[in-house]
Amino acid sequence: MIIYLDKGFLFKSLFETKIHINYFLYFYRIYILLLGNNFFIFMNSDNSDKNIKEEFLQNIDRESKLSESHILKNEYYGMALATLATFFQAFGAFYTKVIQRVYPTKFHTVQFLFLRSFTILILSLFHNYYFQTHILRPKEIKLPFWFFIRTNVNFFGMAFFTMSIWYLRSSTAQIIATLAPIIVFILSYFILREKFYMRYIYGLIICICGSSIIVLNEKKANNSNNIITHTFKETLTGVFFGIINIFLLALVLVANKILANNKIAIGTQMFYVAISTMTYSSIYSIIFGGVVLDPGLLFMCAIHGIFFYLGNVTNNKALQKAPLSKLIIFNYLQIIFVFLLAYIFLNEKIFFTDIIGTIIILSYMIYNSLNPLPVK
Repeated sequence: MIIYLDKGFLFKSLFETKIHINYFLYFYRIYILLLGNNFFIFMNSDNSDKNIKEEFLQNIDRESKLSESHILKNEYYGMALATLATFFQAFGAFYTKVIQRVYPTKFHTVQFLFLRSFTILILSLFHNYYFQTHILRPKEIKLPFWFFIRTNVNFFGMAFFTMSIWYLRSSTAQIIATLAPIIVFILSYFILREKFYMRYIYGLIICICGSSIIVLNEKKANNSNNIITHTFKETLTGVFFGIINIFLLALVLVANKILANNKIAIGTQMFYVAISTMTYSSIYSIIFGGVVLDPGLLFMCAIHGIFFYLGNVTNNKALQKAPLSKLIIFNYLQIIFVFLLAYIFLNEKIFFTDIIGTIIILSYMIYNSLNPLPVK
């Protein structure tokens, strides 16, 4: 093993002992702190073993490149997973409209959420069994208030989103839902005490303008659609439900952010999301009734639950591979996916002003993602 002795300091070659570059950087900082200029003496001293120094630097450079390559590979993998998760989530919004079209008289929002959540419950149990992860008991959960928000408000948000899809095109409902991150920024200022920037207000105004352009096309879409038509009042009802959803969704996202910082596993979250949704759905069904059991409807709701679960798990895995700042931009692919799926399979019309409104929204979202504000 190569050893270089300088004023009693032993320098062992990190490349031969296979120590990761991060440990070397930590070791290097301590060396600079303790010995000061001795490092430069080491680097510049007239010494017969120049080959040792050159080999030392070459191996450090090689190890650094390998580390950077590994990080880059992980980030690309995370981006691929984020794209896949976005497709799963977009398919969920599109497939909700499909179920409503296939079962227009039997579809009930609460029943739909119950059947979907039953599938999620089964998948979460299988997931935790397969990966041997532990589902936390309620008394073991840190921050019970935010865990309650995450697992219970989710039901009401999904209920309002599902009802908004009933009255709007699936693409329009998805466009409104994409405004949630802007509300998250504002809520983070009040709840998490994060720094507030005027860009958030500008962004909210820009996105509202873009969404309004798309919503105004609902009348033209109704006139050209021979399957289901809605009155102007019903369209406003759908927009109202969509707006309530984005505020509830933003609150869920804030809670999710807090829980992620405290390392609450996704398996535990999904398990309790399913339990709470099934509980609320059962209470509603017992009080108001209106539940219709149909094997075909049950099957389609189960398929929806699978895609919902895959979207959440895949997105969580992507966040483990790449930073959120590099993945958030992929979230807005949902708009494009939903537009295309609804156009091809549901015959939903796409108007030129839809494209203009989408470009307005995406332009701000992409700019905001590529130019993150400083964290203070």
